Amino acid sequence: MKRGVRAYFVPAVVFLAVFFYLPFAILLLYSITVPEGGFTLTNYIDIFISRFYLQVMGYSILIAVLTTFFTLVVAYPVAYYIVFKAPQSVKPVIITLMIAPFWIDFLLRAYSIKVLIEPLGMREGFTTLVYGMVYDFFPFMLLPLYAGMSSVPPSLLLSARVYGAGGFHILTRVLIPLTSSSVLAGSLLVFLMSFTEFVIPALLGGVEGYTIGYAVYDLFFKYRDIYRGSALSIILSLGALLGAIMLSRRVKIVQKMLSE
Repeated sequence: MKRGVRAYFVPAVVFLAVFFYLPFAILLLYSITVPEGGFTLTNYIDIFISRFYLQVMGYSILIAVLTTFFTLVVAYPVAYYIVFKAPQSVKPVIITLMIAPFWIDFLLRAYSIKVLIEPLGMREGFTTLVYGMVYDFFPFMLLPLYAGMSSVPPSLLLSARVYGAGGFHILTRVLIPLTSSSVLAGSLLVFLMSFTEFVIPALLGGVEGYTIGYAVYDLFFKYRDIYRGSALSIILSLGALLGAIMLSRRVKIVQKMLSE
């Protein structure tokens, strides 16, 4: 029986090895080499001492933070309405309508935003860039919030209201603490994707759309510098891994506090 179970994991392991671990190993190898040959950390040093790349990283973090914040502000009340206010028979329809636009190709959605904003007088720039990010990453915040709120008994919110708690106190003292792990999960997903995004900044950002994802693209395809491009890619990957580890620890702490 155990051999049969293990056999089911073989395709997944092979897929990950060929399409994830092998490319990552190639990037890592290029990141610690130079065109002349030999192993070195020069590529990483050049990035960390470069004022340009540090400014681009800071700008990308700013965009990612704003995108995460506004996505959370929009998705939280929507998830609340779906879970606690919408009729049971309508909930699947609402979720489907929220997710349906994202069945369309990612590039087409980005172009559609560009076509939509032009008649409104909006031009390519910082505001349009953040708007496009919020629109495109909205489901990745909504679905974790919906899952987290679905586990909160409606009777708990009703009990808090019966005992005199107002809407603000129910939100801040009951609902947000109980859904904090979902908030963290959705926030991490949106932050990491918006931090490394390339297509939306390229299409909607204009001169203000040069983010870290754009910098990686330029290093590989414009300057043909696969060595520093690989080093920058590894830095982003390790940053994402560190964020995932921090999130998992934070979620465990929150769950432990709630269980007590």
